[in-house]
Amino acid sequence: MPAGAAAAGLADPGPVETRAIDTSPGVQTDPHIDGDLVSYANEDPSTEIREFDLATGANTALAQAPGDFDFLSDTNAGRTTWTRVNPNRSAIMLNRPGGAVEVDPQTGSRRRGSALGGETVAWQDFGFGTPAGSSEVAAHDLASGTVTRLTDDALLDKNVAVSPDGKTLTWIKCQVTATDCDVWAARRSASGWSASRLTGAEGEEAFPDTDGTSVVYQSTRGGESDVYAQPVAGGAERRLDLPGTQGNANISRGVVSLETFEEAAATPNWDLVAWDLASDKAYRLTDTASGDDTLNDISVDADGLVRVPYSVNDNIELVSFTLPNTRDTRAPAISLTTPAEGATFTLGQSVAADYRCDDGEDGSGISSCTGDVPSGRPIDTSSVGPKSFTVTTEDNAGNRDSVTHGYSVEYAFGGFKSPLNAPPVVNLAKAGSAVPVKFSLAGDQGLGVLADGYPRSQQVPCDSSAPVDGIEETQTTGQTGLTYSADADQYSYIWKTARDWGGTCRQLALKLDDGTVHRASFRFR
Repeated sequence: MPAGAAAAGLADPGPVETRAIDTSPGVQTDPHIDGDLVSYANEDPSTEIREFDLATGANTALAQAPGDFDFLSDTNAGRTTWTRVNPNRSAIMLNRPGGAVEVDPQTGSRRRGSALGGETVAWQDFGFGTPAGSSEVAAHDLASGTVTRLTDDALLDKNVAVSPDGKTLTWIKCQVTATDCDVWAARRSASGWSASRLTGAEGEEAFPDTDGTSVVYQSTRGGESDVYAQPVAGGAERRLDLPGTQGNANISRGVVSLETFEEAAATPNWDLVAWDLASDKAYRLTDTASGDDTLNDISVDADGLVRVPYSVNDNIELVSFTLPNTRDTRAPAISLTTPAEGATFTLGQSVAADYRCDDGEDGSGISSCTGDVPSGRPIDTSSVGPKSFTVTTEDNAGNRDSVTHGYSVEYAFGGFKSPLNAPPVVNLAKAGSAVPVKFSLAGDQGLGVLADGYPRSQQVPCDSSAPVDGIEETQTTGQTGLTYSADADQYSYIWKTARDWGGTCRQLALKLDDGTVHRASFRFR
């Protein structure tokens, strides 16, 4: 199926299992998951964060002091982060082996909505002195202990999410009225964080999430709410085409969990769907007639086991299934026509790159196809020597490949000029004379065009059958260095021969710094 939209309808996911996580009295909400660890908020009698271990069944309440109000958790790699509100401030907490700690403690901090991935904890911050109603996004590096402010404006930045490796963030940026919301993303490299906007004025976005490869989000356009996905680095946007209203998208390893409103049900309600970006298939996960199913996360392991915790009727449950074997695991094909492998071009020649990427009819679609320059634009021929051209591609399933072709750029050598002749003609010269070696490189390329140690010559056998042409022009000057004449557009090198070469034949080799070698044959009298 071509990329861009899943079929209107839901595919069969195969066996689906449902497991109760917490059905105790009170209200349990906002479940998050990573691997075997599920975190959620429990509101009985006051709001606390609990962790449930799927492997052992252990259910643990995270310690809090009287007056603490804990909510909005996130989970990654056996750790949980959440927001803690008390009379003094709202802070970001982190529970990890060894116990819970406050992240970057600040007196009077006003933070909420933390997200966790790798060594990055990010949150929505109201404490940078921003105007009323606005907030910023901040990222804390657990390894270095440093905090980076990613936004700095009078807008409302919120709903931050972090990829599992901690190198990608996404959030929405809105007016302080919580309108005109767009999705932004930031990626971390060795030089720091770099942020960019992913969506424009075409919709009203909410609740983005990222797995480091794609960003998913809810967007309302023309009065209809749907779930969309696009590559983190930017690219073609994809929409899940299902009847009714969809929203609250989350993503793990290219699989998106979301809520869909079943308008045609006897009692209209919210159920859960999983959308596999690789196969572009959507699967029904729940069909609950007695209440609304709400979610906030998804976990997919390397074997395709999908686990989605959700809240229904004030309880926490978990639905899981294994992806059918329909995922796109094949990297896109790259056709790099120009430059061809081993191609040779002349200095300054205009050569347009020619390449394309193809994921095939059964693929998930191309998300990026990038060369050293865009296809159709000139490749580098600005200097001589060996060069390379690389094309990289990635599909919507995260499969990547690259192709590199080596090519070379040479001077436009115009051949030896009079009085020299190129092989097979043998130049007849007087031993001990100074022979002018003249050639053209289509312009002044500087006086450093000769390779080190050149020109050089060596004795070779004389070929009595080769045509012979006498050197009519000789030099008596002692000047032997390379010179260039702009009037004649010509290089000259005076080759001083030896008197004892009489009766022998030699070959002169002129090697240029582009790696090419040009030869002339001589017989000395």
